[in-house]
Amino acid sequence: MFEVLAVLFLLLIIIAPIVLIVVAIRMIIKKSKTKSEKVSSKTGVFVVNNSRLSTMDVLPKDGSINSIAESLGYTGHSFHTIIPHNFDKIDVLAVKMSSQTPIFVLSKNKQPLSLLDLEECISKIDWAFESEQMIFTLTHTGEEIEKLAKG
Repeated sequence: MFEVLAVLFLLLIIIAPIVLIVVAIRMIIKKSKTKSEKVSSKTGVFVVNNSRLSTMDVLPKDGSINSIAESLGYTGHSFHTIIPHNFDKIDVLAVKMSSQTPIFVLSKNKQPLSLLDLEECISKIDWAFESEQMIFTLTHTGEEIEKLAKG
């Protein structure tokens, strides 16, 4: 009986790491396919949630950036929009305020996007500049910003 348990224990020690390695490899492969998979949207709006892109095929209210953000639960100064001039696939990237966490994107000409496209766009953004913009927005009320804009 003891020998059988010893053999089972040894098999478990040998097999368990192999199973874990196989599962990890499958997860990496699945994640890579998901990241490179292009997603199409009728409106060009893609919502980012749990490292996945989903589409917003019907625009809320007037279809503005603020309406899109509001429909996703973000209002006022809880999000920041970026126009990535140095990226040819995305017109607008909305991130959570004071972070680099994407909320949604508007693709140029409603073209399909992948998570790899989004990651590439995020990597090209001047985050020092955007952080300054976010700090400015958070430290000034809308009324103060309007006065500054008028001169």
